Amino acid sequence: MGEVHVANLSSHPSVEQVWGANADFARAVVFATRFAVRAASLSEMIHDAKINRVLIASAMPIHADLLEAAARAG
Repeated sequence: MGEVHVANLSSHPSVEQVWGANADFARAVVFATRFAVRAASLSEMIHDAKINRVLIASAMPIHADLLEAAARAG
């Protein structure tokens, strides 16, 4: 599902930056390289002051945890 979202976001004229993040940074790098986006750790992404929206495309068991972490980060 992440592949669909990154393709749509990357082609949207209002989106300035798309990141690929994963708890396993090596997987984030593989994903980011494949789709020509920036690789990041989850913490780096949600704590970047320039980020004002987060789309979470994760497995359902961890979806809520990631949503809460992003919300807490502001």
